[in-house]
Formats: sequence, C-alpha cells, structure tokens
Amino acid sequence: MPSIDEIARRRSLPGILIFDQKQAPVYLSTECLEILKEMSYSKDTTEATQPIPPEVYRLLRSADFDNSPESDNPCYAVGIFRGDKQYLVRATPLYSAGEKKDKGMPHIMMVIERFSLGRRLDIVRLRRRFDFTDREAQVVGEIVKGLTNCEIAESLFISEHTVKDHIKNIMHKLGVHNRTSIFCKVFE
Repeated sequence: MPSIDEIARRRSLPGILIFDQKQAPVYLSTECLEILKEMSYSKDTTEATQPIPPEVYRLLRSADFDNSPESDNPCYAVGIFRGDKQYLVRATPLYSAGEKKDKGMPHIMMVIERFSLGRRLDIVRLRRRFDFTDREAQVVGEIVKGLTNCEIAESLFISEHTVKDHIKNIMHKLGVHNRTSIFCKVFE
C-alpha cells in the first residue's frame, strides 16, 4: 500500500481558474494554463491566448449559486473529455468574509484536474452497482460529459422529456437531488 506522501507526489496539481461577477476570467494558475494547453484543440495557441473550453463556460452559466439551497459550500461539477484524456472541473462561489450570499453573484473559482486512469466511468459496472437500465447508464455517461438535457436527447435519439424521466429515475436510485450529485456519486 503506497504511503500518503507517495500518492501526493504522483498526483498532479489541479489548475485554478477564477471568474469575476461578469463571468470574465481574472486569474489562471500556472497549472491551469498547462491543463488548458493540453485540452486545446489547436496546438498553435500560446499560453497567453489559451482558450477556455466551452464546457467550462457552460458550467459557469448553468451554476445557480444565487438560488442554490442554503449550503455552506455549493459546488457544481462537469467532466470534460479530450480523446483518451479526461478532466474534472468543479465550480464553487467565493464570498468575501462576512459577505451576505444575497448580495449578488460572487466570484467563481473553478478547479480543473486531470482524471486518474482509475476514475474512468465503467458503464457496465455502473449498471450493476446502481441497478440502472442500459438507457439510464447511457444518460449518466452523457451527464458526466457535461451535456444538457437537450444535448443528451439529441445524442441518444430520444425526447428531452424522456431524458428528464431517466434523470428522475437515476436520482431516485442514487438517493440524490441534483445533477452535480449524480456526477459525484458515480465517481465515489
């Protein structure tokens, strides 16, 4: 069994990306720039002009921190896939000390990590573990990719209403109440 120090040395540092209230990036760590370069479709971009993947902006737009349940630390997550590489992006609000949550949109911090090879989503194992139907397992696979209900419907050639029904059943089987929890639960 490897020691904690060995595990920490093997793990790469996550990238940190912070957006302001207008959803403009205000901070990118060195690690974030390296990860964004890996994720880029174009190898011609420089670090200074590294594009932020559209999945990150989609997560930023879909995160509803103003209206999230009273939680000390609401977090939203999405998986991003680039060929055989996988990334996990988590978003959480940054409030100033003593700031009220109802004061408007806070800055948003995103943590971008490379998935370890052991964290791949195994649909067959997922079906057995949670007693999902084939279609429910496919829907979970699409949720983990960060697709919207409409995009899942298009990808699986089903109606958006059917996608919503599958998601409701998936949440019930997992004992969760939102899409982010689905994502977290299948990777525990």
